[in-house]
Amino acid sequence: MTAILAFLMYFIVSSILLTTFIALYTKFTPYHEFDLIENGNVAAGIALAGAVLGFVFPVASSVIFTHSIIEMVKWSII
Repeated sequence: MTAILAFLMYFIVSSILLTTFIALYTKFTPYHEFDLIENGNVAAGIALAGAVLGFVFPVASSVIFTHSIIEMVKWSII
């Protein structure tokens, strides 16, 4: 049961970090990515997907190699 709780905690925290990253990324870039994607701009979609992958890979690595959620969050922010 503790493995399921640990998984859920890491999943929820990682989801919050990803949502925060996407919100900050779309707020601070000079383009309106979601509007561009909605209007069929494939390049904007690829750029956003690349930024998300660039964030997700280090987060996944920090989930694998850290021993606590706080440590994982610290490494994700760095």
